[in-house]
Amino acid sequence: MESDIIYIENQRFRSEWLWGVLLPTTSIFVYGAIRQVFSDIPFDLVRMDNFLLLLSSGFLLGLVFLFYRMELETIIKEDGIYLNFWLIQSDVKFIPFSEICSYKPITYNALENGGRGITRSRNGQTFSISGNKGIELHLLDGSNIIIGTQDPEDFIRSLNKLRIHH
Repeated sequence: MESDIIYIENQRFRSEWLWGVLLPTTSIFVYGAIRQVFSDIPFDLVRMDNFLLLLSSGFLLGLVFLFYRMELETIIKEDGIYLNFWLIQSDVKFIPFSEICSYKPITYNALENGGRGITRSRNGQTFSISGNKGIELHLLDGSNIIIGTQDPEDFIRSLNKLRIHH
């Protein structure tokens, strides 16, 4: 039910360095494939095989689509936190408030926490797309979950509004 949503945040891969590498590389391969396949002008000095060139171009276009469409959606409702990592996760991860001991805003290093996406490290499980701000949840079973967020203050305010223990 939409009415019980307290907080919602959608994050996508919009990092300048990612697109600064991925788009030009993909453009070069697609341009080279079109030029070689349709105009018979070699893409490189040794004339890459058409099938391999088309396969490489298709793979890179697939990566562009994947990173463009991939999204981390975080929703806080009255019963808990819902995490949906579109294109990576098949089911929505639900963290009931009854399982959360405490929480706090943190600044973290994505590489120390396994990188971007859904990762596991010595610090626990991390859901992250960009930035270095997050909320660390300490659960009753002793595990930790880090949720990346662009607005940790509003995230915490939403949790506090529900009077979650912390």
